[in-house]
Amino acid sequence: MEYQKALNLKDKNLHLLGKYENGARIDEIAIIPTNSESNELFMKEYFRTYSSEEISKLFFQEDVEVVAIFNKKISINGGPLFKTNVLRLKEIQITV
Repeated sequence: MEYQKALNLKDKNLHLLGKYENGARIDEIAIIPTNSESNELFMKEYFRTYSSEEISKLFFQEDVEVVAIFNKKISINGGPLFKTNVLRLKEIQITV
């Protein structure tokens, strides 16, 4: 997906913040690169800052996707990061 389309999708779905999917709370809606090398760089920086806003702008010329990040506090405390593409959410209403 192009960055601008992803930004529009993200903005339309900010209402998902604080909602639950399969018992997990959505804490952030983020734009991430789909390329595995770029995604690895993104995740490395994300784990340093826990803020996707500025990092995602670095990948504006790449194919990206919009993801819901769940239970962010778990990853901040050293646990894994749980995320899924917002288009795959099943329990809550997304806006496309």
